[in-house]
Amino acid sequence: MNNIFHVPNKENNYQSYMVYALTIIWSLITATVLFIELFYFPHLWSRWLSLLGIVLFIAVVSLSLNHFRRTRSASWILTMMLWLYITIPCYSTGGIFAPGILSQMGVILTA
Repeated sequence: MNNIFHVPNKENNYQSYMVYALTIIWSLITATVLFIELFYFPHLWSRWLSLLGIVLFIAVVSLSLNHFRRTRSASWILTMMLWLYITIPCYSTGGIFAPGILSQMGVILTA
């Protein structure tokens, strides 16, 4: 029985494999950073936990679409959700000087 964490065949379906790999790598790195920030700034725990929930939501949606053979939709959704995840907080926490604006290159490379 396959689940959403089943690794796609790299040789037969390269795009599906790339969506899977980028989703897993991005989710793990972002979750690790948020977990570390939770220890450094414990008074902002609700912010870090809400961002962690958003990260998990993005990963589950992308992996689910990829699992059900909607690879093109999964790749577009992943790119759009990453862009929104990074840019929406920039409007409320510093605009163009916000640290999240530096992450735009990661979204461009993911696309």
